[in-house]
Amino acid sequence: MSGGEVVVIFVVALLVFGPKRLPELGRTIGKFMREINRSMQDVKDQINAETAAPQESKDQPQTVSTEGVPPEEKPDSKEGTDVSILQANQEDASEILTLQRVAYQTEVLVYGDWNIPPLTQTLAQLESEFGSKVFLKAVETNKIVGSVRASLDGNKCVIDRLIVHPDYRRRGIGRELMLKIETFFPDAERFELFTGSKSADNIRLYEKLGYRICREEDLSEKVRIVFMEKQR
Repeated sequence: MSGGEVVVIFVVALLVFGPKRLPELGRTIGKFMREINRSMQDVKDQINAETAAPQESKDQPQTVSTEGVPPEEKPDSKEGTDVSILQANQEDASEILTLQRVAYQTEVLVYGDWNIPPLTQTLAQLESEFGSKVFLKAVETNKIVGSVRASLDGNKCVIDRLIVHPDYRRRGIGRELMLKIETFFPDAERFELFTGSKSADNIRLYEKLGYRICREEDLSEKVRIVFMEKQR
């Protein structure tokens, strides 16, 4: 509003309302003008925000929200995706045996028995198994962090010693090893394995993969094992 327009409004107000009501009228007009300016600024800010939004969406990386999405539909976690499942050979025997002894330390804490077969097995004994069993290894940056072995007994595939390094557990490596080893025995009509009766995490994993407890045996005075099987 220009200065001339303000003078004209002031003169008209003076003639119409008189000098006594000019202060009150001035306050009312001032309040009205402030509200007008505030409203105009709000509209201007909204227009600027809407104009800038498309540009920001181009500049910012897109993210996918997984809130409320079923687990099977969520994007795969990056954790564990750099682990490769490969067939092992006899040259890997020493590293697999070292991993086996590390992995079974937790079982010792559960059962209090240092004489369980995985801890007493020698390198020569392990190497001899490569002639009759299929060995798989889980490898991350040239390091074996998991392994499993299996053999065919008639129409039954016997899976033995699924092991994962303690630092790499709960990343799905054990599950992937199990699924992979089963594919090496297309003629097997059923699969069988065993684990300690107190090894709750192992039993839970095998049950999720379709295995069910079929019998139990005492391995020693301290260790009782459960046999689990799955039909193809």
